[in-house]
Amino acid sequence: MTGTAMTEAEEFHKIYKLEVVAVPTHRPMVRADETDLVYRNEKAKFNAVIDEIEELRARAGRSSSARSRSRSRRSSGRSSSSAASSTRS
Repeated sequence: MTGTAMTEAEEFHKIYKLEVVAVPTHRPMVRADETDLVYRNEKAKFNAVIDEIEELRARAGRSSSARSRSRSRRSSGRSSSSAASSTRS
């Protein structure tokens, strides 16, 4: 059903008169939960993204592209994608 049902088992029982049963997965968890990265400002964040793209590009030995929202459309709330180069200007 959901991974959060166990935390709300009491509510399920109280409202719906249902018991919650944990069903173990048949495969081990493979997702790596990394710590959050917090940046002082947007410029520092984008520079960190560029650094990571350059590092991955150097390790893989091939070009890569990254996508982001267009600055002109960011204020309107609509999403738009534009390709970003992996080199700095």
